[in-house]
Amino acid sequence: MAAANTNATNATKAAAEEVKAAASKATTQTAAATKAAADKANANASKMTEETVAQMKAVSEKARQGSAEMTDKALENFEKGSKQFEENTARIQEFNAAMAESSKAGTRAAVDQYETAAKGLFDLQRKLAGSATSDWVKDAATAQIQFAEDVTAAWAKASRNLLK
Repeated sequence: MAAANTNATNATKAAAEEVKAAASKATTQTAAATKAAADKANANASKMTEETVAQMKAVSEKARQGSAEMTDKALENFEKGSKQFEENTARIQEFNAAMAESSKAGTRAAVDQYETAAKGLFDLQRKLAGSATSDWVKDAATAQIQFAEDVTAAWAKASRNLLK
């Protein structure tokens, strides 16, 4: 009987380690994906800003060198550049919002996967606890499983609230 309880405990520990490793891997992958997306968004934003600044500098230089007619043309180009800058800024903001939502969606999926994996582990633990021959062992295991389920549910709920 003691060997069966030890085997059940070892199986539970092994399953818990697998779940922990899976959750850690999912978290690491989500963090890496989020960082890569943010880095790409920042690189695109910098490139677009540099292009816009270069266009603005070219327009300003023409205005300084030209006559009144060139000044009028430079002002016209400046207005076009301003409009492009505003349009690019709006596009960047839209892109950043989409990236943030995409990152949140990925994290929501990781939370769902973690919760599903934890549920599977808790079901396995319940089966193992049900096979115990001693009532106090069953009661202790059931209490531990319920506590772990409550903590997991609270964590998942808090995570989802942060991702709204």
